[in-house]
Amino acid sequence: MLSAFVLYRKLVFQVSGHLWLDLSRFLLFYVGTFVLNIALVPPLTLLLGWDKIVAQLAFTVFSAVASWFHHSRFSFRRKNEK
Repeated sequence: MLSAFVLYRKLVFQVSGHLWLDLSRFLLFYVGTFVLNIALVPPLTLLLGWDKIVAQLAFTVFSAVASWFHHSRFSFRRKNEK
Protein backbone atom coordinates (compact mmCIF):
# COMPACT_ATOMS: atom_id res chain seq x y z
CA MET A 1 0.00 0.00 0.00
CA LEU A 2 2.89 2.36 0.63
CA SER A 3 4.12 2.10 -2.94
CA ALA A 4 0.56 2.70 -4.19
CA PHE A 5 0.34 5.74 -1.91
CA VAL A 6 3.55 7.22 -3.27
CA LEU A 7 2.55 6.59 -6.90
CA TYR A 8 -0.95 8.00 -6.45
CA ARG A 9 0.41 11.02 -4.62
CA LYS A 10 3.24 11.88 -7.00
CA LEU A 11 2.10 10.60 -10.40
CA VAL A 12 -1.70 10.57 -10.38
CA PHE A 13 -2.78 13.49 -8.21
CA GLN A 14 0.55 15.38 -8.09
CA VAL A 15 0.13 16.89 -4.63
CA SER A 16 2.62 17.89 -1.97
CA GLY A 17 2.44 18.70 1.73
CA HIS A 18 0.16 17.06 4.33
CA LEU A 19 2.01 13.74 4.07
CA TRP A 20 0.61 12.14 7.24
CA LEU A 21 -2.92 13.42 6.66
CA ASP A 22 -2.87 12.09 3.10
CA LEU A 23 -1.48 8.75 4.26
CA SER A 24 -4.08 8.32 7.00
CA ARG A 25 -6.93 9.15 4.62
CA PHE A 26 -5.45 6.81 2.00
CA LEU A 27 -5.18 3.93 4.47
CA LEU A 28 -8.67 4.60 5.80
CA PHE A 29 -10.06 3.85 2.36
CA TYR A 30 -8.18 0.56 2.08
CA VAL A 31 -9.16 -0.61 5.57
CA GLY A 32 -12.79 0.19 4.72
CA THR A 33 -12.51 -1.62 1.40
CA PHE A 34 -11.06 -4.68 3.15
CA VAL A 35 -13.93 -4.76 5.65
CA LEU A 36 -16.51 -4.28 2.87
CA ASN A 37 -14.92 -7.09 0.88
CA ILE A 38 -15.27 -9.45 3.82
CA ALA A 39 -18.86 -8.31 4.42
CA LEU A 40 -20.15 -8.34 0.82
CA VAL A 41 -18.44 -11.08 -1.17
CA PRO A 42 -19.54 -14.08 0.95
CA PRO A 43 -23.25 -13.12 0.82
CA LEU A 44 -22.98 -12.75 -2.96
CA THR A 45 -21.71 -16.31 -3.20
CA LEU A 46 -23.80 -17.94 -0.48
CA LEU A 47 -27.13 -16.12 -0.74
CA LEU A 48 -27.24 -15.14 -4.41
CA GLY A 49 -25.31 -18.13 -5.71
CA TRP A 50 -22.70 -16.12 -7.60
CA ASP A 51 -19.45 -17.83 -8.52
CA LYS A 52 -16.63 -16.80 -6.15
CA ILE A 53 -14.53 -15.40 -8.98
CA VAL A 54 -17.45 -13.36 -10.38
CA ALA A 55 -18.33 -11.97 -6.95
CA GLN A 56 -14.73 -10.94 -6.28
CA LEU A 57 -14.38 -9.45 -9.77
CA ALA A 58 -17.54 -7.39 -9.28
CA PHE A 59 -16.26 -6.10 -5.95
CA THR A 60 -12.85 -5.33 -7.44
CA VAL A 61 -14.41 -3.24 -10.22
CA PHE A 62 -16.56 -1.44 -7.65
CA SER A 63 -13.57 -0.74 -5.40
CA ALA A 64 -11.44 0.54 -8.30
CA VAL A 65 -14.08 3.11 -9.26
CA ALA A 66 -14.71 4.01 -5.62
CA SER A 67 -10.96 4.37 -5.10
CA TRP A 68 -10.66 7.05 -7.75
CA PHE A 69 -13.52 9.11 -6.33
CA HIS A 70 -12.40 8.68 -2.72
CA HIS A 71 -8.80 9.63 -3.37
CA SER A 72 -9.62 12.57 -5.64
CA ARG A 73 -12.27 14.01 -3.32
CA PHE A 74 -10.92 13.04 0.10
CA SER A 75 -7.43 11.52 0.38
CA PHE A 76 -5.55 14.00 -1.80
CA ARG A 77 -7.97 16.91 -1.78
CA ARG A 78 -6.62 20.40 -1.11
CA LYS A 79 -8.70 23.24 0.31
CA ASN A 80 -7.70 25.69 -2.41
CA GLU A 81 -9.09 23.38 -5.12
CA LYS A 82 -12.70 23.68 -6.21
